[in-house]
Amino acid sequence: MVFSKVKLTSIPWLVSTLVYFSAPFAIASDTNDERKTERVPTEELVEGIKSADGRWFEVEMIFFERKGGQDTRELFDNDVKSMLHNNQWDLIRKALQPDISLMLNKLSECHLDKNPLIVNEKDSTEQQLTSEDFYQQVQDFQQLINQRWQFTNDLCLLPNESLSGYWHLVNDLPPLDKQQLTHVPIDKIPTVVTGGDHDDFHDVYLIADQNLQLKEQYYTLKKHPKLNPILHLGWRQPGLSKRNAKPLYIVAGDNLSDRFRYDGSAIVKPKPAPLVISDYLSDDLLIQQDNSESENALNQLADKLAPEFQQSPEQILANQQQNNLEQFMQQLQTGAVVDFKNSKLIYPNHNKMPAQTYKFDGYVTVHLNHYLFVDAEFNYRELHSEQVNINQLLPNEQQEEGNSVELQALQPDNEAQANQQQVNTTPELVTVEYLKNYSFKQNRRFYSGDLHYLDHPKFGILIQIRKYRH
Repeated sequence: MVFSKVKLTSIPWLVSTLVYFSAPFAIASDTNDERKTERVPTEELVEGIKSADGRWFEVEMIFFERKGGQDTRELFDNDVKSMLHNNQWDLIRKALQPDISLMLNKLSECHLDKNPLIVNEKDSTEQQLTSEDFYQQVQDFQQLINQRWQFTNDLCLLPNESLSGYWHLVNDLPPLDKQQLTHVPIDKIPTVVTGGDHDDFHDVYLIADQNLQLKEQYYTLKKHPKLNPILHLGWRQPGLSKRNAKPLYIVAGDNLSDRFRYDGSAIVKPKPAPLVISDYLSDDLLIQQDNSESENALNQLADKLAPEFQQSPEQILANQQQNNLEQFMQQLQTGAVVDFKNSKLIYPNHNKMPAQTYKFDGYVTVHLNHYLFVDAEFNYRELHSEQVNINQLLPNEQQEEGNSVELQALQPDNEAQANQQQVNTTPELVTVEYLKNYSFKQNRRFYSGDLHYLDHPKFGILIQIRKYRH
């Protein structure tokens, strides 16, 4: 992997784009009112941040991936390392996914100005409603709601306990589960991420679009048939020692959290359980059911189960394979992950991994030690699929359950054993999707003003660090 001043003979279109900055970053002047922007003293600018020597730097990066998904000869371990740190800067997600929990807590209920079960203070002196009148009012209110609104599970951003309890009281149905949203959902990180032009901001911040100086390189990459830029951003930060420097967390590409976990395993969602009406019927209604109808239902069920004992060995084998598939899916639904290397199911601790999964994530740490140094580590993910044999993944004792017992009872011992052996040895191939991870880690010395290039078989990174207010 090459990491130095840009001398790229393999990429000639980048050679002409090298820019060297030797002069300090100039402060723009306001031509409209002919007033120069007042320079904030460095002491005030770095207030609250312990800088190594009071200097600030402007960092600009372009991430691009190679199209086509061609295979690489380099071997990569699929073990995924979490890139989140306890003490880090998270500028991208903070700008695109702000915390809205406080705002949601102050929102009123979705469809009402007030709770219908709360009595106004001015009405507290009136005669109390009887049970019949109260029930009639509830019925009228329910009819009005059905006429004016159509409720779905996604209507309310934040569930309300009193509202949920009210619907449970009126409809006598189980309340819908809705996860509370605390951040703005986002499906994909924009290719260009910028911030406001906070010239006197006392913390690390994203720079504005007009301050990005690698736009020519970005558009060159965008026009290239085999390259695709996925992120272009810049930020300003103080020059910190290695001990005090913080990593900047970076995410790019699609948000894959709905389909895959951070370790790359697919999320298999269980099918919704059927609604059993008898669970919500009163005991009196259940007792009033006719016994003759129950007997007829049992007779019909027996007629349906009778052919199970008359199945051919091929049908029994197909049923056993279907049972194995259902058991395999249940294992995945409970958090199991396929270990392709060892051909087994494992249960990793998903709680230790970040909740959000992006195509590209990692961190960059810029620190000073007489020279500029950059520590970079990233995860790059690609969608892959692989066929696995369920019989090798499921425990052996699970193969002995189900229809194999019926087979031994209905057939001679030798024929039963032959069919059971066929069940265990017949490959049951299932295609499993997962995210293959390509890791990247570099630690190099930089020169301010030079354009540097970090190479990887799957992607590339352009980095330029410029002096700011020296």
